[in-house]
Amino acid sequence: MSASSSDFPRLRPLDERGLSTATVYVKGFGTDDGDFEPWLGQHRKLESSLGWRSDVFGYEWPSGNGKKNGFWTALGGGFEFFSHFNPKLRALNLVRRGGAAAAATLIWLWSYKTAEKNAVKFAQNLADDIKGLNFEYERVQVVGHSLGCRLVIEAAARLSSLACLVACSGL
Repeated sequence: MSASSSDFPRLRPLDERGLSTATVYVKGFGTDDGDFEPWLGQHRKLESSLGWRSDVFGYEWPSGNGKKNGFWTALGGGFEFFSHFNPKLRALNLVRRGGAAAAATLIWLWSYKTAEKNAVKFAQNLADDIKGLNFEYERVQVVGHSLGCRLVIEAAARLSSLACLVACSGL
């Protein structure tokens, strides 16, 4: 079940076992709200290969949603299908192809730019959540993906103390 925009931002426990370290995963642009299963899978690999033991949290924020943008692609595909049966629609289909591509690009750009602004807008919220975890845990490590890294860096700039910041690209 996905969270509504009124539920953002939120830090949510994914796997709490009472350990001394907390890991917070921050998703990137266009990821689905609430789906942290792939993150937990990667975390379990880190646990088994590197002995990286920690309680796990996911940070949900309005980072754009790829599924919503898929509606416009499906609509264009439906028009494409029916234009094969109606000669009048074939001419319009040529125009639609260019227009649909432009519209999809604009929707994607708008969504990305909005998510980019949200990375700055919600940085203080993430910083406050990290501070809150510092009262419960000896160590808090935060892992961001893609545009989530921007949010993590913005949040780190708002923290009064920071032991270490490692930025990396790709996994």
